[in-house]
Amino acid sequence: MPKLSEWHIYGNEQQGRFSVKKPDAGPLYYIDVLKSDVTKMNFFRILDKKQYEFKDHFGNVRIAIGDMKIPTAIRGVAPFVVDEKAVNDYYPYGMLISDRSWSSGSSRYGYNGKENDKEINAEGNWQDYGMRAYDTRAARFPSVDPLTKSYPYYTPYQFAGNTPIQAIDLDGLEPFYVVGTGQNLETENQEYTIPKLKESLEKIVTDLNLNQSPINYDFKWNNWDFNTAAQRTNAALEFAVHVVINHKMFDNISILGDSHGGNVGLQSVPMIRYILSSKFGVEYANNVKITVVTISTPLDPTSINLGTEALKSNNFEWYSFNVEGDNMSSKSNTAQGTKNWLDKQNSSNFHQYYMTIDEIKEKEETNYNKYLNGWKSGTYGWIYYPNLVKEMLLKAKPNSNPKKK
Repeated sequence: MPKLSEWHIYGNEQQGRFSVKKPDAGPLYYIDVLKSDVTKMNFFRILDKKQYEFKDHFGNVRIAIGDMKIPTAIRGVAPFVVDEKAVNDYYPYGMLISDRSWSSGSSRYGYNGKENDKEINAEGNWQDYGMRAYDTRAARFPSVDPLTKSYPYYTPYQFAGNTPIQAIDLDGLEPFYVVGTGQNLETENQEYTIPKLKESLEKIVTDLNLNQSPINYDFKWNNWDFNTAAQRTNAALEFAVHVVINHKMFDNISILGDSHGGNVGLQSVPMIRYILSSKFGVEYANNVKITVVTISTPLDPTSINLGTEALKSNNFEWYSFNVEGDNMSSKSNTAQGTKNWLDKQNSSNFHQYYMTIDEIKEKEETNYNKYLNGWKSGTYGWIYYPNLVKEMLLKAKPNSNPKKK
């Protein structure tokens, strides 16, 4: 039976590795002595077993260090130096800049935080993305994307949508979509309405740097026109099970919910963590980042309470999208209460996107009446207008905290 050789160190994401193997015999600084002020006893620990990774805003490992303090000859000024294991600098598509990078050989992670495979190609040239491998020199995946049928407008070999400066390519499974009240992806117009909806959702997924795989539209719930709070809670539990079944270990989870589908998504967050904890342990469940995108969602009290609680975690992020005049989010007392509550949120994990009627009229004059009347022409919301979604993403509400690129 194979023995465990190392395990990952996690904070809000992978921070490094701990090696179970004892370091080779070496100088005395492999041993660290800690003296207790209470018991006056000495405690010992073996060093050179941990390695920490420092990443940039895209998750690229820029430097890796060990846990040792290496003594120098300069006493009193700089008696110790950091034990550097690797230093990396990259071209846009991930190839290492040779004269600005080096590695001792013990650091295995690099571009996008992915694991390098040196047995196939040299250092940093070949990476494991889970679903397939990536060649940083060719800036392409050498194999066909198994999900390519869902993205016919992309070459099956492209990396990060061919925009590596503003996007990354994840190995995760798809983001999950929860349909809104009365929404039926199978019976609505398949030639115009549904493609426009999916185009809008994909714009949101790409702009917010959520999982880059095709969106999972498989979940169905009792979303009839007068669904109740109890039905939404039951749907949240069913949805949580659906997410965990499709969850790939160590991946983040992204949820998009339209109308009351947003309530289902928000209420599923603690349920997802509970189910994950039963499968993988509490520490793992708490460290999985969950992002929820609510679209024209009239929040019910349960969602407000759970959303408030979830915002206290560094591993939860909430994006709210609303348009003035939309009959699902602005023409009811519930919707107005939702807007008042959203306006008061000042968490760095909460981001609000909002457009006024005047802005809508300026951007889409020809469709102005459709936005106001909602159910006309086979649509029931601004989310069916990709151009409007694009403008909203470009202009975040002043009191929001849009995600940095």
